[in-house]
Amino acid sequence: MRLAAPKNLTLTNCDFADHSLFPQGYGQLPQHIQRRATEAYRLFIDNPSHPSLRFRQVYTTRITLAYRALGVREGDEMIWF
Repeated sequence: MRLAAPKNLTLTNCDFADHSLFPQGYGQLPQHIQRRATEAYRLFIDNPSHPSLRFRQVYTTRITLAYRALGVREGDEMIWF
Protein backbone atom coordinates (compact mmCIF):
# COMPACT_ATOMS: atom_id res chain seq x y z
CA MET A 1 0.00 0.00 0.00
CA ARG A 2 1.34 3.43 -0.90
CA LEU A 3 0.66 6.03 1.79
CA ALA A 4 -0.87 9.30 0.71
CA ALA A 5 0.45 12.69 1.69
CA PRO A 6 -1.75 14.94 3.82
CA LYS A 7 -4.18 17.02 1.76
CA ASN A 8 -2.83 20.21 0.17
CA LEU A 9 0.77 19.00 0.51
CA THR A 10 3.16 18.99 -2.42
CA LEU A 11 5.88 16.35 -2.37
CA THR A 12 9.28 17.00 -3.88
CA ASN A 13 11.93 14.30 -4.09
CA CYS A 14 10.24 12.36 -1.33
CA ASP A 15 8.52 9.00 -1.36
CA PHE A 16 6.64 7.10 1.31
CA ALA A 17 7.71 3.71 2.58
CA ASP A 18 5.18 0.92 2.23
CA HIS A 19 3.93 0.09 5.68
CA SER A 20 0.36 -0.95 6.33
CA LEU A 21 0.49 -0.15 10.07
CA PHE A 22 1.21 3.57 9.70
CA PRO A 23 -2.34 4.75 8.90
CA GLN A 24 -3.74 2.70 11.79
CA GLY A 25 -1.20 4.09 14.26
CA TYR A 26 -1.62 7.65 13.01
CA GLY A 27 -5.39 7.33 13.26
CA GLN A 28 -5.13 6.25 16.91
CA LEU A 29 -3.20 9.38 17.90
CA PRO A 30 -5.13 12.20 19.61
CA GLN A 31 -6.29 14.87 17.17
CA HIS A 32 -3.91 17.52 18.55
CA ILE A 33 -0.94 15.16 18.09
CA GLN A 34 -2.07 14.33 14.54
CA ARG A 35 -2.12 18.08 13.78
CA ARG A 36 1.37 18.55 15.25
CA ALA A 37 2.69 15.53 13.33
CA THR A 38 1.22 16.89 10.09
CA GLU A 39 2.77 20.33 10.78
CA ALA A 40 6.18 18.73 11.41
CA TYR A 41 5.87 16.69 8.22
CA ARG A 42 5.00 19.79 6.18
CA LEU A 43 7.98 21.59 7.70
CA PHE A 44 10.16 18.62 6.73
CA ILE A 45 8.90 18.79 3.13
CA ASP A 46 9.59 22.54 3.00
CA ASN A 47 12.97 22.43 4.77
CA PRO A 48 14.38 19.04 5.89
CA SER A 49 17.23 20.83 7.69
CA HIS A 50 15.01 23.06 9.82
CA PRO A 51 16.50 23.11 13.35
CA SER A 52 13.14 22.63 15.08
CA LEU A 53 12.88 19.14 13.57
CA ARG A 54 15.93 18.04 15.61
CA PHE A 55 16.79 15.05 13.47
CA ARG A 56 19.16 12.50 14.91
CA GLN A 57 20.87 9.55 13.37
CA VAL A 58 18.87 6.49 14.34
CA TYR A 59 20.28 2.99 14.33
CA THR A 60 18.05 -0.06 13.93
CA THR A 61 18.52 -3.74 14.47
CA ARG A 62 16.10 -6.48 13.55
CA ILE A 63 14.82 -8.54 16.47
CA THR A 64 12.38 -10.60 14.38
CA LEU A 65 10.63 -10.00 11.07
CA ALA A 66 7.96 -8.02 12.95
CA TYR A 67 10.09 -6.19 15.53
CA ARG A 68 13.03 -3.79 15.46
CA ALA A 69 14.99 -2.02 18.15
CA LEU A 70 15.88 1.63 17.58
CA GLY A 71 18.98 3.25 19.00
CA VAL A 72 20.11 6.87 19.27
CA ARG A 73 23.68 7.79 20.14
CA GLU A 74 24.07 10.22 23.05
CA GLY A 75 27.77 10.98 23.41
CA ASP A 76 29.49 7.66 24.13
CA GLU A 77 26.23 5.86 24.92
CA MET A 78 23.62 4.21 22.73
CA ILE A 79 20.05 4.62 24.01
CA TRP A 80 17.78 1.82 22.77
CA PHE A 81 14.02 1.95 22.27
